[in-house]
Formats: sequence, C-alpha cells, structure tokens
Amino acid sequence: MRERQGLREQKRRAAMRRVQDAALGLFDEHGFEAVTIEQIAAAAEVSPSSVYRYFATKEGIVLYDPNEIALEAPIASADEGVPFAEVLHRTVMGFLSEHGDEVVDRRRAKYLMEVPSVQDAVARRFFTETPTLAAFVAARTGRSPDDLEVRVACGAFAGGMLAAMRHWHAEDYAEPLGSLLDRTLATMQHGLEVALR
Repeated sequence: MRERQGLREQKRRAAMRRVQDAALGLFDEHGFEAVTIEQIAAAAEVSPSSVYRYFATKEGIVLYDPNEIALEAPIASADEGVPFAEVLHRTVMGFLSEHGDEVVDRRRAKYLMEVPSVQDAVARRFFTETPTLAAFVAARTGRSPDDLEVRVACGAFAGGMLAAMRHWHAEDYAEPLGSLLDRTLATMQHGLEVALR
C-alpha cells in the first residue's frame, strides 16, 4: 500500500512539474498576465481542472517548488546542544550542497520577484506557513509558538531568505546562491540566537 502511495505521489509530482515547465515557457513567450490556465493545460496536455487541482491559481504554479527544503526532519532530529539558528543554517546549506545552486529555478525567480500578483501570493504564503516554522521553533526552545521572540525569529528567517532572493535576482544571479545564502544566514544567526536564548 505504501509503495502504491509513493508511486502515486511520484506521478503527481512529475505531472505538476510538467505543468509548471509548460506554464513557464508560455509566460516567457507571452508574459504572465496574457497566459490563461486553459492555455497552460493544453500545452501540458492535461485538463484545466487538473491544473486547478494541483495549483489552485496561476500564481500557485510559480510558487510551487518541487525541491522545497523540508525543515521538519532536520529540526526534529538535530542535536540538543546545537542552537536553533545554527540548525537552520546547517539545514539550508546542507540542502544546497546536496542539490546545487540550480535547485532554485531562475525562471521562477523572475516571476516571484517581478509580478505583483505573484508577490501578493508569496506574502499570503508567508502568513500561512510561518506558524508551522514557529511550532518547530517553540518545540526546540521550550517556548510558545505565540511568543513574540519566536514570531520575530521566524519572520527574520523568512524575511532574510526573501531579501537574499531579491538581491540574487537584482544582481542578475552573479553570486552563487549557496554563497549568498551562507552570508545571509550568518548575518541573521547571531541575532536569532540572542532572541531565542
């Protein structure tokens, strides 16, 4: 049963990636606003209802990250003596070391940074996903997810990652992403450790 579920999930992810690739190609050719869900579905050879089921919105196609870093396992299994901010730093850098800078699609980055409706969707996701990170921070530090320090630390982490992406895009991806994120996390780490001490 688990193998069947794993195969089903692999197929779903492959279909989502195919739709995303088709959508990005159309966005590159015609512009984000000019492309419809129906055109994306036709290009990916799926039904429009499948596109809506996978992504809900056109912006969701850009937001979807097939290589998203899963923080839950590294945080939950981290050594007790390691400061939380360092765990985040190690997790992000380990992921990039394993998968390489190409893990972030520069075509997606362009729309994430330049299209207002996609930027709005990023902001909404920030508010919906930050509580998940806050729950792990709270468990790690023995605080409530509602504590101001926990919320500030999670906001600093998410904001720092967004600032790094903005810089990377603005500088035409000149600096390797791994190096940029390493500098970003190092910059944030001291302040986060103080807040969560």
